[in-house]
Amino acid sequence: MFVLLCAIVVLLVVAGTVALVWQTRSANVRRAEDRSMASAAAVADTPGIAKAVQSSDPTAVLQPVAERVRRSVGVDFVAILNKNGVRYTDAVPGLIGKRASGDFSRALAGKSYTEHFHGAPTDAVRAVVPLRGPDGRVVGIVTAGVEVTTVSATLNNELPVLAGGAAASLLLAMAAAAGVGRRLSRQTRGLGPVEVTRMYEHHEAVLHAVREGVLVTDQDRRLVLANDEARRLLGLPDDAEGRPVDELNLEASLQAMLMSDQEASDEVHQTGGRLLT
Repeated sequence: MFVLLCAIVVLLVVAGTVALVWQTRSANVRRAEDRSMASAAAVADTPGIAKAVQSSDPTAVLQPVAERVRRSVGVDFVAILNKNGVRYTDAVPGLIGKRASGDFSRALAGKSYTEHFHGAPTDAVRAVVPLRGPDGRVVGIVTAGVEVTTVSATLNNELPVLAGGAAASLLLAMAAAAGVGRRLSRQTRGLGPVEVTRMYEHHEAVLHAVREGVLVTDQDRRLVLANDEARRLLGLPDDAEGRPVDELNLEASLQAMLMSDQEASDEVHQTGGRLLT
């Protein structure tokens, strides 16, 4: 039984830990999406950005702004692109002037969105926001994002805490299982399931074979057990066990004896035309 309890506990702890890791990773991804969207929207809403995109040297004006936003919000990159997807800014200067990977048709149509991007230079959780000019037309695109490796690194930093909590839960549960096992062992006097079953069957056989009527009540004066002879002599119904003694329609003297806390020996009670001792 102890081994079975431990196996169940291990399965529950492992399942709970996996679910918690998945939930933590999902929360980290959502936070990365929120930061990315906040960064891209902040750059797109900054006055003068749309005008700078249409200037003769956009990178000179936009790169410091993009880097300042990137550092303040805590994302891995903020890239301002023209309508063809060519970078004017990037956290990696060598990528400036090159086209960013991905389909930006939704942004060119005026929609802001987040996506899980797979491609060069690295996989990332990315937000894409259209950059509008004074007349409302889309004149460029702002992208910002957090690399997947950064999201994974955040999760890895949290794993020791999760693993420690899982290990503590496992040890506590196993200790509780061991305590339950010892308690059961004491209550059954060290007998296993087979021995307890045999003892119960023997007890039932002897109890129902004796010629004397046997009644057992609990501290609440409810009938716990009645053997076959007691049922016959007292005319007890089939559902007598579990019912209070005063609901069994016994003779007053017999009911009073069963309800009292006094020891009785060799008493005679009349019930159903019989004298019972």
